[in-house]
Amino acid sequence: MERFLIEKIEAIFVNAKMKRDFLAKLYCIRQALNAICVDEHRRVWLSNSGRQLLGHLMQNMQQDPTSFYKAYDEMILFFEDEDNLDMAEAELKLRGVPELSFWDIVLDFILLDSFDDLKAPPSAIYSVTKNYWLSQSMKYSTISTVIWSMLKAKRQRLQYPNGFIAHFYNISEAVSPSITLGFLGTDQALGELCHYFKEQVIQLVIDLFNPKRVRYTNLEEMVEDVWVVLQTRTESLLTRLSSEILPA
Repeated sequence: MERFLIEKIEAIFVNAKMKRDFLAKLYCIRQALNAICVDEHRRVWLSNSGRQLLGHLMQNMQQDPTSFYKAYDEMILFFEDEDNLDMAEAELKLRGVPELSFWDIVLDFILLDSFDDLKAPPSAIYSVTKNYWLSQSMKYSTISTVIWSMLKAKRQRLQYPNGFIAHFYNISEAVSPSITLGFLGTDQALGELCHYFKEQVIQLVIDLFNPKRVRYTNLEEMVEDVWVVLQTRTESLLTRLSSEILPA
Protein backbone atom coordinates (compact mmCIF):
# COMPACT_ATOMS: atom_id res chain seq x y z
CA MET A 1 0.00 0.00 0.00
CA GLU A 2 2.76 2.45 0.91
CA ARG A 3 4.41 2.03 -2.52
CA PHE A 4 1.18 2.82 -4.33
CA LEU A 5 0.49 5.69 -1.95
CA ILE A 6 3.92 7.16 -2.65
CA GLU A 7 3.31 6.95 -6.39
CA LYS A 8 -0.09 8.58 -5.96
CA ILE A 9 1.25 11.54 -3.99
CA GLU A 10 4.34 11.95 -6.15
CA ALA A 11 2.05 12.15 -9.16
CA ILE A 12 0.60 15.28 -7.54
CA PHE A 13 3.82 16.92 -6.41
CA VAL A 14 7.48 16.12 -5.96
CA ASN A 15 8.53 17.78 -2.72
CA ALA A 16 9.58 14.68 -0.79
CA LYS A 17 12.32 13.41 -3.08
CA MET A 18 13.51 10.77 -0.70
CA LYS A 19 11.18 7.88 0.07
CA ARG A 20 12.34 7.88 3.69
CA ASP A 21 11.46 11.56 4.06
CA PHE A 22 8.05 10.94 2.54
CA LEU A 23 7.26 8.03 4.85
CA ALA A 24 8.47 9.98 7.89
CA LYS A 25 6.16 12.85 7.02
CA LEU A 26 3.29 10.47 6.34
CA TYR A 27 3.77 8.88 9.76
CA CYS A 28 3.64 12.32 11.40
CA ILE A 29 0.57 13.34 9.40
CA ARG A 30 -1.25 10.20 10.48
CA GLN A 31 -0.44 10.91 14.13
CA ALA A 32 -1.61 14.51 13.88
CA LEU A 33 -4.86 13.60 12.13
CA ASN A 34 -5.52 10.83 14.64
CA ALA A 35 -5.03 13.31 17.49
CA ILE A 36 -7.47 15.70 15.82
CA CYS A 37 -10.11 12.99 15.48
CA VAL A 38 -9.80 12.07 19.16
CA ASP A 39 -11.10 15.57 19.95
CA GLU A 40 -14.89 15.17 19.79
CA HIS A 41 -15.55 18.79 18.80
CA ARG A 42 -13.13 18.62 15.89
CA ARG A 43 -14.27 15.16 14.85
CA VAL A 44 -17.90 16.30 14.71
CA TRP A 45 -16.89 19.43 12.79
CA LEU A 46 -15.10 17.32 10.17
CA SER A 47 -18.05 14.93 9.94
CA ASN A 48 -20.59 17.72 9.53
CA SER A 49 -18.39 19.52 7.01
CA GLY A 50 -18.07 16.42 4.84
CA ARG A 51 -21.83 16.00 4.93
CA GLN A 52 -22.38 19.62 3.90
CA LEU A 53 -19.74 19.56 1.16
CA LEU A 54 -21.14 16.58 -0.70
CA GLY A 55 -24.72 17.69 -0.06
CA HIS A 56 -24.01 21.12 -1.55
CA LEU A 57 -22.23 19.49 -4.48
CA MET A 58 -25.33 17.42 -5.24
CA GLN A 59 -27.55 20.50 -4.93
CA ASN A 60 -25.37 22.27 -7.47
CA MET A 61 -26.13 19.35 -9.79
CA GLN A 62 -29.85 19.96 -9.14
CA GLN A 63 -30.13 16.65 -7.26
CA ASP A 64 -31.90 15.97 -3.97
CA PRO A 65 -29.26 15.00 -1.37
CA THR A 66 -31.74 13.26 0.97
CA SER A 67 -30.62 9.72 0.08
CA PHE A 68 -26.99 10.78 0.47
CA TYR A 69 -27.64 12.29 3.91
CA LYS A 70 -29.30 9.06 5.03
CA ALA A 71 -26.40 6.90 3.81
CA TYR A 72 -23.80 9.29 5.25
CA ASP A 73 -25.46 9.41 8.66
CA GLU A 74 -25.67 5.62 8.74
CA MET A 75 -21.94 5.44 8.00
CA ILE A 76 -21.18 7.80 10.90
CA LEU A 77 -23.33 5.68 13.22
CA PHE A 78 -21.48 2.59 12.01
CA PHE A 79 -18.14 4.04 13.09
CA GLU A 80 -19.51 5.30 16.40
CA ASP A 81 -20.17 1.68 17.41
CA GLU A 82 -16.80 0.35 18.57
CA ASP A 83 -17.98 -3.21 17.92
CA ASN A 84 -17.78 -2.45 14.19
CA LEU A 85 -14.17 -1.27 14.15
CA ASP A 86 -12.55 -4.71 13.93
CA MET A 87 -14.81 -5.61 11.02
CA ALA A 88 -14.03 -2.35 9.23
CA GLU A 89 -10.31 -2.85 9.77
CA ALA A 90 -10.49 -6.37 8.33
CA GLU A 91 -12.42 -5.15 5.28
CA LEU A 92 -10.04 -2.31 4.58
CA LYS A 93 -6.91 -4.40 4.98
CA LEU A 94 -8.22 -6.65 2.21
CA ARG A 95 -8.18 -3.52 0.04
CA GLY A 96 -4.70 -2.47 1.05
CA VAL A 97 -5.69 0.17 3.58
CA PRO A 98 -3.18 -0.15 6.45
CA GLU A 99 -4.94 1.79 9.22
CA LEU A 100 -8.32 3.04 10.40
CA SER A 101 -7.30 6.68 10.19
CA PHE A 102 -8.60 9.90 8.65
CA TRP A 103 -5.69 9.94 6.24
CA ASP A 104 -6.05 6.35 5.07
CA ILE A 105 -9.84 6.22 4.84
CA VAL A 106 -11.03 9.72 3.96
CA LEU A 107 -8.13 11.33 2.12
CA ASP A 108 -6.55 8.31 0.47
CA PHE A 109 -9.11 5.50 0.05
CA ILE A 110 -12.14 7.71 -0.62
CA LEU A 111 -11.02 11.01 -2.13
CA LEU A 112 -7.70 10.38 -3.90
CA ASP A 113 -8.83 6.97 -5.15
CA SER A 114 -12.07 8.50 -6.45
CA PHE A 115 -10.14 11.11 -8.42
CA ASP A 116 -8.06 8.32 -9.92
CA ASP A 117 -11.19 6.38 -10.89
CA LEU A 118 -12.57 9.43 -12.70
CA LYS A 119 -9.52 9.45 -14.96
CA ALA A 120 -10.57 6.14 -16.49
CA PRO A 121 -14.36 5.72 -16.16
CA PRO A 122 -16.19 2.74 -17.65
CA SER A 123 -16.90 3.31 -21.34
CA ALA A 124 -20.65 2.98 -20.75
CA ILE A 125 -20.53 5.95 -18.38
CA TYR A 126 -18.05 8.05 -20.34
CA SER A 127 -20.04 7.84 -23.57
CA VAL A 128 -23.17 9.05 -21.79
CA THR A 129 -21.46 12.03 -20.13
CA LYS A 130 -20.10 13.26 -23.49
CA ASN A 131 -23.35 12.85 -25.43
CA TYR A 132 -24.52 16.35 -26.36
CA TRP A 133 -27.87 15.04 -27.59
CA LEU A 134 -28.97 13.83 -24.16
CA SER A 135 -30.45 16.17 -21.55
CA GLN A 136 -28.83 16.45 -18.13
CA SER A 137 -31.73 14.57 -16.55
CA MET A 138 -31.43 11.73 -19.06
CA LYS A 139 -27.68 11.53 -18.51
CA TYR A 140 -28.16 11.45 -14.76
CA SER A 141 -30.80 8.73 -14.98
CA THR A 142 -28.66 6.58 -17.27
CA ILE A 143 -25.51 6.99 -15.17
CA SER A 144 -27.47 6.20 -12.00
CA THR A 145 -28.71 2.97 -13.56
CA VAL A 146 -25.22 1.91 -14.65
CA ILE A 147 -23.72 2.69 -11.22
CA TRP A 148 -26.56 0.90 -9.44
CA SER A 149 -25.96 -2.20 -11.57
CA MET A 150 -22.21 -2.12 -10.92
CA LEU A 151 -22.66 -1.70 -7.16
CA LYS A 152 -25.29 -4.45 -7.03
CA ALA A 153 -22.76 -6.91 -8.45
CA LYS A 154 -20.10 -5.73 -6.00
CA ARG A 155 -22.47 -6.02 -3.02
CA GLN A 156 -23.12 -9.66 -3.83
CA ARG A 157 -19.42 -10.40 -3.33
CA LEU A 158 -19.06 -8.64 0.03
CA GLN A 159 -17.77 -10.69 2.93
CA TYR A 160 -19.55 -8.37 5.38
CA PRO A 161 -22.98 -7.38 3.98
CA ASN A 162 -23.44 -4.70 6.65
CA GLY A 163 -19.84 -3.60 6.98
CA PHE A 164 -17.95 -0.45 6.06
CA ILE A 165 -17.77 -1.22 2.35
CA ALA A 166 -21.53 -1.80 2.21
CA HIS A 167 -22.09 1.62 3.78
CA PHE A 168 -19.53 3.12 1.41
CA TYR A 169 -21.41 1.65 -1.54
CA ASN A 170 -24.64 3.20 -0.24
CA ILE A 171 -22.98 6.61 -0.20
CA SER A 172 -21.48 6.00 -3.63
CA GLU A 173 -24.83 5.03 -5.09
CA ALA A 174 -26.32 8.30 -3.85
CA VAL A 175 -23.56 10.73 -4.75
CA SER A 176 -21.54 9.15 -7.60
CA PRO A 177 -23.98 9.98 -10.44
CA SER A 178 -23.82 13.69 -9.57
CA ILE A 179 -20.05 13.74 -9.15
CA THR A 180 -19.45 11.71 -12.31
CA LEU A 181 -21.67 13.95 -14.41
CA GLY A 182 -20.12 17.05 -12.89
CA PHE A 183 -16.54 16.00 -13.60
CA LEU A 184 -17.05 14.32 -16.96
CA GLY A 185 -20.14 16.00 -18.38
CA THR A 186 -20.49 18.82 -20.89
CA ASP A 187 -21.79 21.49 -18.49
CA GLN A 188 -18.85 23.89 -18.15
CA ALA A 189 -20.04 25.60 -14.95
CA LEU A 190 -20.53 22.29 -13.16
CA GLY A 191 -17.19 21.05 -14.44
CA GLU A 192 -15.40 24.11 -13.08
CA LEU A 193 -17.06 23.66 -9.71
CA CYS A 194 -16.09 20.00 -9.50
CA HIS A 195 -12.51 20.69 -10.51
CA TYR A 196 -12.32 23.42 -7.87
CA PHE A 197 -13.38 20.77 -5.36
CA LYS A 198 -10.63 18.45 -6.58
CA GLU A 199 -8.02 21.22 -6.56
CA GLN A 200 -8.80 22.13 -2.96
CA VAL A 201 -8.47 18.51 -1.83
CA ILE A 202 -5.16 18.12 -3.65
CA GLN A 203 -3.88 21.41 -2.26
CA LEU A 204 -4.86 20.22 1.21
CA VAL A 205 -2.70 17.13 0.73
CA ILE A 206 0.17 19.25 -0.58
CA ASP A 207 -0.15 21.59 2.41
CA LEU A 208 0.08 18.68 4.83
CA PHE A 209 3.45 17.67 3.39
CA ASN A 210 4.72 21.25 3.16
CA PRO A 211 7.01 22.19 6.10
CA LYS A 212 6.21 25.85 5.40
CA ARG A 213 2.57 25.17 6.25
CA VAL A 214 2.96 22.48 8.90
CA ARG A 215 5.59 22.49 11.65
CA TYR A 216 7.17 19.05 11.90
CA THR A 217 8.50 19.88 15.36
CA ASN A 218 6.32 18.22 17.96
CA LEU A 219 2.87 16.65 17.94
CA GLU A 220 1.11 19.56 19.64
CA GLU A 221 2.33 22.18 17.17
CA MET A 222 1.77 19.89 14.23
CA VAL A 223 -1.80 19.15 15.29
CA GLU A 224 -2.60 22.87 15.41
CA ASP A 225 -1.08 23.50 11.98
CA VAL A 226 -2.82 20.51 10.41
CA TRP A 227 -6.10 21.67 11.93
CA VAL A 228 -5.64 25.13 10.39
CA VAL A 229 -4.99 23.53 6.99
CA LEU A 230 -8.11 21.36 7.29
CA GLN A 231 -10.27 24.31 8.35
CA THR A 232 -8.93 26.66 5.69
CA ARG A 233 -9.42 24.32 2.76
CA THR A 234 -12.77 23.00 4.00
CA GLU A 235 -14.22 26.45 4.68
CA SER A 236 -13.06 27.64 1.26
CA LEU A 237 -14.93 24.74 -0.32
CA LEU A 238 -18.03 25.26 1.79
CA THR A 239 -18.15 28.95 0.89
CA ARG A 240 -17.80 28.28 -2.83
CA LEU A 241 -20.27 25.40 -2.97
CA SER A 242 -22.93 27.05 -0.80
CA SER A 243 -22.74 30.45 -2.52
CA GLU A 244 -22.78 29.09 -6.06
CA ILE A 245 -25.67 26.66 -5.93
CA LEU A 246 -26.84 26.89 -9.49
CA PRO A 247 -30.41 27.92 -10.33
CA ALA A 248 -32.76 25.27 -11.62
